Amino acid sequence: MNDVFISLEVKADKRLNTKRGVEKRKRRCFDVEPVFANIKHNHQFNRFMLRGIDKVTVEMGLLALTQNKLRFQFRALKRTSRS
Repeated sequence: MNDVFISLEVKADKRLNTKRGVEKRKRRCFDVEPVFANIKHNHQFNRFMLRGIDKVTVEMGLLALTQNKLRFQFRALKRTSRS
């Protein structure tokens, strides 16, 4: 193995095993999955309409943009309804 790779791996292990690293790893399990599940289930997305990595990247970007816009809009509505 490469010496640089080994040193980076050791450095990453140290960071991941700190208190902050453990907290971030715990949050990651819960942060990513619901977004994709929401896109697949609520938006009925099960297949890309376009072909090719560049076009799929754009299409996924549009899905992510829509997801974020809806999330911010929902949060804004929650804030105004509390007032």
